[in-house]
Amino acid sequence: MATPTHEFLIEQANLAAQKGEWQDAFNFLNHAYSLVPDDPGLLSGLGTCLIQLNKPAEAVPYFEKLVSLMGESPDAYNNLGVACMLAGDIPGAETAYRKATDLSPNNLQAWKNLAILLLQQDDKIAEGVQILAAIIKSNPTDVETLNMMAQVYEEGEDFESAAALYRKVLSIEPDQSIAKASLTRLEKMAVPADLTRIARPEHAKKLAALKSLGSLKKEPVLPPAPKAQPEEKPQPTPVIEIAHQQAAVLFVGPPDINSDVRLMVVARRLAEMGIRVKAALKPDSTDIQQHTAFVFSNPHIVPEHLQSVVRCLQAEKRVIIDLDRDFSQMPADDPGYKSAGPGNNSSLKLLDGLLGQVSMVTVPNVILAERYGNRSRKIKVIPYTWNRLNPLWEKPAQPHDGLNIGILDRYTTANEAAVLKNAIKRLVDEEPDLLWVTGSAIELYNALNNLPDERKLLLPPSNADEFPFTLSNLDILLLPHRGGAYEQAFSDLPLLEAGVRGVPWVATPLPAYKEWQTGGLFVQERGDWYTAIRRLVKDSTLRNKLGNTGKQKAQERESAVIVKHWIEVLGL
Repeated sequence: MATPTHEFLIEQANLAAQKGEWQDAFNFLNHAYSLVPDDPGLLSGLGTCLIQLNKPAEAVPYFEKLVSLMGESPDAYNNLGVACMLAGDIPGAETAYRKATDLSPNNLQAWKNLAILLLQQDDKIAEGVQILAAIIKSNPTDVETLNMMAQVYEEGEDFESAAALYRKVLSIEPDQSIAKASLTRLEKMAVPADLTRIARPEHAKKLAALKSLGSLKKEPVLPPAPKAQPEEKPQPTPVIEIAHQQAAVLFVGPPDINSDVRLMVVARRLAEMGIRVKAALKPDSTDIQQHTAFVFSNPHIVPEHLQSVVRCLQAEKRVIIDLDRDFSQMPADDPGYKSAGPGNNSSLKLLDGLLGQVSMVTVPNVILAERYGNRSRKIKVIPYTWNRLNPLWEKPAQPHDGLNIGILDRYTTANEAAVLKNAIKRLVDEEPDLLWVTGSAIELYNALNNLPDERKLLLPPSNADEFPFTLSNLDILLLPHRGGAYEQAFSDLPLLEAGVRGVPWVATPLPAYKEWQTGGLFVQERGDWYTAIRRLVKDSTLRNKLGNTGKQKAQERESAVIVKHWIEVLGL
C-alpha cells in the first residue's frame, strides 16, 4: 500500500477539523509530522487540535517547538501563552504574552490576553486594569475590551461605572448580548450605599486600581499600557500606548447589519494588523481632521453621511464609497425602497454626483462594477469576507430533532418568499419531522400562512457578530429571488456565509451565485423548488457533501486573504 503524502494528510486533517472531528484531525497531522517534523504549520495545527480536545498541557510542547523555529513570530508566542494559561502555567503564559507584545507592539489580542492574565493575579491587577484602559482610550469602539472593563468595574462594585460602559457597548452594538444581560442585571439589583465594603480582597484591589484611573464621568486621561520589560533599544510605539492619537482609517455606515458585515469585518482585521481604525455613525470635524482615509458604506441612506463625504473631499482626504447593491433598480415593494432606493431619489442623485469625485468606488461583484463604472473615476471589485476570530462561526449548532429548513430576512423578503408557499406546504405535509424556520422578521413568518404554527419557528433578531449562530439553526437554507434587474446584481454573501457554517442551500441562479457555484442546488423554474428541496431533505449524504464543499470554498474568502485588496484601496 502506498504511503500517504504530506499534502494528502494535511487535506484530510483540514476536512476533519471542519467537521469538528479534532481527534481525527490530530491523528492525520501527527502522521504528517512524522514525515516533516519541522513544519511550523503542523506544529501549530497539532497544538490547536490538543487545545480543542481539552488537553492544553499536551499542546504546550508543540507551541514551544514552534517558537523555537519561529522566534520572531508574535502569533506563535501568543498561542503558546494561550496553551500555558489553559494548562494552569500562569508564569509561562505571562512570559509568552509579554514576548508577543514585545515582538508586535500593535498586537491587540496579545495585549488583551495579557490583561486577562494579570487580572487573575492579586499583585498585578493594577497593570491589567491599565492595559484595558489604554486599549479603550485608543480603540473606543472595541466592544470586547469595553465589556471586559465593565466586568472589572462590576467586580470592584463600582456599579455605576460598569453600567455606563455596558451602555456604551450597546450604543455601538445595540443587540450585544453580554452587555444587554449585564445591564439588565445591574438595573435590577440593589446597589449598596457604601461601595467600599467589598466582600473579597481581590475586589478591593480592583476597585483601588480603577479609582486610580479617575471617574468615567470626567473623561479622565487614561494611562498608557505599561511596557512589559525594560528596552535596550527604541521600539515601535504600541497602538495602545497612544491615547492621544486617532485611527488612520475611519469607517462610516448606516446602523444596519449589512454595513457591519461589509465593513466591520475588514476594520477588525486591519486593527488586528496594527493599523489604526475607527468606526463612526456620525463623523464630526475632529474625525475628518485626524483621519487620512475614509470608507463610506451606502452613504445616501443617511443624509448626514453624504454631507460628510463632501466635507472629506473639501479637506482633500482619500475617500472610498462602498456600494453593495444597485439601488436605482430597487423595486417599490422592497422594504428599503423609501430609504435607499428610488423612493429617496434626491439622495441617489447626490450620490451619483459624488461617485465621480471620490478616490475609489468599491463593490462586491462584477455586475455592480459594470453598472456603476460609468459614474465613477475608479472602481474596484472586493468581495465579501468573514473573520475566523469570531468563535460563533465554529460554535456547534443547538441540537434539534428533525430537519430545519427556512429563510432569513438578511437575504430574503416576504414577497420573494411567496414563491415557496406551495412547495413548503407540500413538504411539511409529507415530512412529519420537517420544521419551517424563519428569521427574524414577522413578515417572513406570516408569508407562509398556510402552515400550522407548530410546524413553524421564528428566530430572534441577531447582530452581525451573533448572526453565524443564528444561521446554524438551519439544516437547509433557501434563497428565492425574483431575478429582476435589481436581484441580478446581488452579491454572493448568502452563499459565503452558508459555506462558512457548512449549511447547504437551494437558490435562484443569480449571476454571483452561479459564479460561486458550490455548496448547494439551483432552481431554474418555479415548479422546481419542491423537487430540489425534497432532494436535499431525503439525502443526508448529499447535504453533508454540499455543506463541506461550501465550507472549503469559503476559506478562500477569509479576511486574512481579502484584506490585501482593502489595504491597496486605502493606500496603506
